[in-house]
Amino acid sequence: MQGTNKLRGPSAVVQGATIEVEVLSQDKTVEVSTGGPPTSYPVGPDGKVSIPTPPGFTGFVSVSVGHDLNRQVILVEIVAPSP
Repeated sequence: MQGTNKLRGPSAVVQGATIEVEVLSQDKTVEVSTGGPPTSYPVGPDGKVSIPTPPGFTGFVSVSVGHDLNRQVILVEIVAPSP
């Protein structure tokens, strides 16, 4: 587990799994990007967000909350499953 004072989540997940993050601030959405335009996901009333991993993708995904100087980011590595 890794995190900041606003966001907590795993450091790695297996391809095809779900990234489970917890938002520790009042932010209503998280933004997720694999290098292209970000996708927004709503934060549940319990402060949790389930993010599906992109199909066939391995590498790092950035998950962020906040804007501009208040933005906080974690990087989650998507790894291929063992053969």
